[in-house]
Amino acid sequence: MNVSSCMKRNVVSVSASTTVREAAAIFVKKHIGLLPVVDKNDKPIGVIGIRDLLKLEMPDFVNFVMDVDFVHDFGAVEDTRPPAVTLKKNGQVDDAPGHYCG
Repeated sequence: MNVSSCMKRNVVSVSASTTVREAAAIFVKKHIGLLPVVDKNDKPIGVIGIRDLLKLEMPDFVNFVMDVDFVHDFGAVEDTRPPAVTLKKNGQVDDAPGHYCG
């Protein structure tokens, strides 16, 4: 598979003279997180990401977020600890080590 099969084709770009406010507005309006920066001949000269803009205004927050491990699939979060109690079919309740407790 080539990248051409999954790349974005209608790419929004900005010039190097675009203001931070204008770039932020494009991120919000277009629901994107990365903008190519082009010169006057539309040749790519760099990229700016939403994280770059956030880091300008909130560097401590961005650094904190970078240190946090995020769960990529929030629907698949499961607690792997054993349950505190187990309810058996006969109605008996055992605590985690298997002791009868009621």
